[in-house]
Amino acid sequence: MESYLFQKCHTLLIWKFKPYITVKKGKVTSDSTKVTLADKDSDVNVSFPGAISEDDANDLLNDLYESISDLSNDEDSDSSDMADFYENGSNNSSFNDMSNLCKTFAKNKDLNSVSYEPKLISTTPDSDNTSLITYKVKYEFDSDEKEHFQTFVWRATVKKIDNDYKIVKAIADKNPISDTEENN
Repeated sequence: MESYLFQKCHTLLIWKFKPYITVKKGKVTSDSTKVTLADKDSDVNVSFPGAISEDDANDLLNDLYESISDLSNDEDSDSSDMADFYENGSNNSSFNDMSNLCKTFAKNKDLNSVSYEPKLISTTPDSDNTSLITYKVKYEFDSDEKEHFQTFVWRATVKKIDNDYKIVKAIADKNPISDTEENN
């Protein structure tokens, strides 16, 4: 749900007798929302079809990265749980990219563990009942000699399928926004 200040629209309502507003954001138009003159100078919540809420986006990211962590830290872990977060499951190219990365981390004998800390930056309604979520992920690579921290910005297109949001495509920036090390 997005909030918009109801101010200039009230004149339009008086002359056209249409007590509903819609908001265009990028390529997407909100659902119609009923307003009254009492809404003048106040925030009016509008919803966009298929848009993910910040709470749902945070839940998706936290659950996804818990699954990614399991796969990254256990060579024998099954990736089927992680596939559930992607549209078309194990046939999704973003899933396969992440799964391969996790397996590489799990096989790396120099790493004791890998942990992830996702943090939502924004959600934006997009076309075809999808949303674009932008988030950053802090990676912590723990080895005997050092801890290595990297933070990358990710962008993912998500789509509501049945009652769940699924990742259609996810891409990270090529370079980290931070990259530090601490000796153990």
